[in-house]
Amino acid sequence: MVLNSAQIIADKWVTIRNKRDRFLAETDWWGVSDRTMPSAQTQYRQNLRDLPASNAYPDAIVFPTKPS
Repeated sequence: MVLNSAQIIADKWVTIRNKRDRFLAETDWWGVSDRTMPSAQTQYRQNLRDLPASNAYPDAIVFPTKPS
C-alpha cells in the first residue's frame, strides 16, 4: 500500500495526539482534589493541550519539558 503525503501527515498528527494524550494521562494525578498543582505543572499541561491547535507541520512540533 502506498501512502500519499496527506495520509502521512494525518498519521503523524494522530501519533502526536496519542503522545500528547499519554503525557496528559501520566500527569492527571497532579490535579487530584487534595493537592495544589504548582503553576509550572499547570502550564505544562496547558501547553500539552494546546499542541494540536497549531497549524505547524507535524515534524516541527516540540513537546514541552515536564517539570519536576
